[in-house]
Amino acid sequence: MKGKNNSFMPLFCGFIVSSILTFVVIMTTWNIGVVYEQRIQIFDIAICLIWAVLLIKDKGWKQYKIIEIGIAAILFISLGLYMGNAWHVGYITDTPLIGINAEKEGIFRDTLYHNALASSIAYYGYPSVLVNSGAFQNYHFGSHMILGLISKFLGIPTIFTYCYIYPVLFFSLFPSLVLSVAYEVRNYRGDKNNNSIVDIIVLLEFMTFYTLPQNLAEGIGTGKSFSWLISESYCVAIVLGLIFYKILILFMNKGFFEHRNFYLGFILVIIPAFIVLIALSKISVGLIVTFMICYYLFRKKGMDIKYLLLEAFYVIVVFAVHYLPTMVYSPIPSGTNEKVYSWMFLAYLRNNFAPQMWGIRILSLFLYALVFIAFRLNYISTFNDFKSAIRNREIVIEEMLFFTCIVGALPGMFIDIGGGSAFYFFSIQRVIAITLLLAYNIPYELWGYAKTKDNFMHKVVVTFLLICLSFNFVVYAKAYAGALKKDCHMGAVQREESMRRGSFWSVVNGINELTDGKKSDYYIYVCESASVWNKYKDLDSAILFYPALTGIVCIGELYFDNGVLYVNNGMPKGGGYQYRPLVQDKKMTKEDAFEKAKEDGKKAIIYIYENTFSVREINYLDG
Repeated sequence: MKGKNNSFMPLFCGFIVSSILTFVVIMTTWNIGVVYEQRIQIFDIAICLIWAVLLIKDKGWKQYKIIEIGIAAILFISLGLYMGNAWHVGYITDTPLIGINAEKEGIFRDTLYHNALASSIAYYGYPSVLVNSGAFQNYHFGSHMILGLISKFLGIPTIFTYCYIYPVLFFSLFPSLVLSVAYEVRNYRGDKNNNSIVDIIVLLEFMTFYTLPQNLAEGIGTGKSFSWLISESYCVAIVLGLIFYKILILFMNKGFFEHRNFYLGFILVIIPAFIVLIALSKISVGLIVTFMICYYLFRKKGMDIKYLLLEAFYVIVVFAVHYLPTMVYSPIPSGTNEKVYSWMFLAYLRNNFAPQMWGIRILSLFLYALVFIAFRLNYISTFNDFKSAIRNREIVIEEMLFFTCIVGALPGMFIDIGGGSAFYFFSIQRVIAITLLLAYNIPYELWGYAKTKDNFMHKVVVTFLLICLSFNFVVYAKAYAGALKKDCHMGAVQREESMRRGSFWSVVNGINELTDGKKSDYYIYVCESASVWNKYKDLDSAILFYPALTGIVCIGELYFDNGVLYVNNGMPKGGGYQYRPLVQDKKMTKEDAFEKAKEDGKKAIIYIYENTFSVREINYLDG
């Protein structure tokens, strides 16, 4: 007997979080500091209205008491405030141009890098960082394609999609889909329990670590902090993965797989299609999802040759998606300093955390998976019971989660791929684990166990949770109000900046107006005197600044001299991002740049001096 699926709480979560984030957009764009505010506001309000319509059509609220809905609203508001505050980190901010005016480094270079790629897709149809040439760079193509397509549709630079639209879309989808997938599984299992407040508290804990100080959860203040909020590619890929599992369990609920043709279509078409979409958005998520699918099929179907070939096909697909385009379209030119990842045992821990914190860091990463596996295997008391469970395929889900933890940990533990990259391989199992905890209704069962065992301890736990929730709610609300006030003030400064001739944003805005709808007709040459070279301590930010904010290829940014890579102001490039530029063995002058633009069939070249620009038309009749 299947339980009745209840979609009210997932929809309620998405509506409240998107409402709060839309409010952030309106407050920080309404006649304050954004050139494209009306289009941004209309799009985000439309997203919020879609959530509202879905919520109104759902009748699941009738199964709840008013007090339960009220508590859920407070919890979701707390989650929305947390995400609103997270929006103010240097990676994503609802005042994206303020960094241009900052005395420090300015816009975070990853933001510029992602927007250069998204701009390239929007205006040229393929991913490139638009530096020196249009070299194909297949880095998280899927997520950047979404940013680029939305920007193209709205007619706004990608920086605004990235900073004002992407959070409203994906920050609300992520938690609501975790709830939705979990309850779809619960429905399939015949669990008739409604979405409980306990489930929502556990979801809030997962998203915010509200019962633990953030530094404790991320390494007790002794190491770098990484978050799923700071990678748009990770959010997009996880959302696609959750949508895949939602569809899978929904089809199982509907009995569609009982029809052979539908089953074959799903495993031969739909699964590979989702693998492609997820891997294109973020290869780490694509690899882990593919591993999970293959492991499940192998445990269920064993050495059946048909399924072994199918699993091999999935593996080929996920690797081909990421590596084949790079090999075919973007060969590494000789003489470049393309980075090669090095082997290093325990690289992630050694590079980011003090040795005495390694155990706590690992525990914080795998906490949800450990709780799920321990709870599910508590009936196994002997090794023979365990062998029997393995042999009879009774614990395939638990096995799959365990090996997902291992596989996700391996890259960061053996290869020096950077803390952020390693974190995303690690963290995928956390999303899976929290979804499974809710799907199997484990938090509710644990809560019931605590209530029946000891009334005093139950009161202690309730008091502790209330104190943590109240404290964090106040902290989030205070930070949220302060950030809004600051951003509204800085937004006014940003508006002045955009209207004042001879400023960074006036140059960007002027170039965007000039080239609107015809980006590929132009090249940009950033002269030695351009202020951007001195604006950023990080040369990568200076290199990526105009490609990211205008979407136009910049030439002459990089050149080689005696095997050393230099930027156009004569400074050695040094570490940081690695590029695949058109190799230049000498510095490109303004005249060289003009001849290059003419040779490539451009209509004009834009020269940037200090904080201004000039346009030199190319008249082919003169040649």
